[in-house]
Amino acid sequence: MSNDKPSGCASRSWGRPPRPRWLTALRLRTDWFFGVDMGIYYAPSYPPLVPDGFLSLGVERFIGEEGLLSYVLWEEDGIVPIFALEVVSKTYGGEYEKKKLDYALLGILLLRNLCTQSQISAQARSSRSLSLS
Repeated sequence: MSNDKPSGCASRSWGRPPRPRWLTALRLRTDWFFGVDMGIYYAPSYPPLVPDGFLSLGVERFIGEEGLLSYVLWEEDGIVPIFALEVVSKTYGGEYEKKKLDYALLGILLLRNLCTQSQISAQARSSRSLSLS
């Protein structure tokens, strides 16, 4: 055969993979904001929560040169992010237990990824070997 497709895959398109429906729907929406390493101020007298990432729906999708420096609930009509992402290192500092409670009290779903130092090192070695090939 002259094509590069594996046998039994003749009808498969080898172009770009199909986009998930939720991603297409989110792309069409203009009322969302995804923040990275940004403070979520939920009360004037308390320090902000600072997740690795968070998603809010029903707010203006801020696109600007200077960016948004923080997410302030009372400036966003009290709209709380629907989820927060925390990447947790192996070194335990105790701060994640308090954050978990704070997110729960605000009604924010917490997605937590535990990543050990050995996993981080293995990923770094793997990506280095791929870049050298």
